[in-house]
Amino acid sequence: MMSKFLKQLNWFGLATGIFMIGFGILAPAWWNVNLGGEAVTVEYSPFDMSMSAFGVPMTSTLISFLCLGARVMITVAGGLVILGSVFTQKWWSEKLVKFGSLKLLWMVVMLIIFATVIPLVIEMFASQMTMGADTQLDLPILAGSSTVTARMDNVTLSAPITMTLTNAFFFAVIASALGIVTRIYHKKLVPPKKKSVQGETKSKPSQEKPVKTKDEKS
Repeated sequence: MMSKFLKQLNWFGLATGIFMIGFGILAPAWWNVNLGGEAVTVEYSPFDMSMSAFGVPMTSTLISFLCLGARVMITVAGGLVILGSVFTQKWWSEKLVKFGSLKLLWMVVMLIIFATVIPLVIEMFASQMTMGADTQLDLPILAGSSTVTARMDNVTLSAPITMTLTNAFFFAVIASALGIVTRIYHKKLVPPKKKSVQGETKSKPSQEKPVKTKDEKS
């Protein structure tokens, strides 16, 4: 009995759900940005964002609520994936797995797009942001280091900038891949759906022999 139950488990889904709940509870940073050493620091993930300038933390109530919502959503989705991965023979199992298994994947994709677009936007509007100063920017994409240089009235300012992807981000990539495998493998565990019989069955033609009269017998 126990061996049959273990065979019906979606082990990929269990691992995916544990990863998702862990991210929702711990909320580790995925992407770090440091400007001028530690003059300006940004630590970002879909579940938390912290910024500081010259040691003074910068907070936003809106961002805090958005991150809190993401943490609650990914934790609940992880629990649903685990529930669907344990009770694979239930009719609602596949729906739970479909709902939650790819949530982390979309968050990883959104972070990659965000971390790619933001440096490009900053480079496009660099002169307006620095009040017309001659600014040289060659910002790294996703990860790397470079130097930001600004010249104005024979004064030159330069500051190193570093962008790094943390180990938590790569764990999120692994968990996202597990989510894809979970969804594919789950289809093999779900019992086949019974097809409803449409229409009424046709009655078989009667095979009764005709009754012979007395004249026909003679």
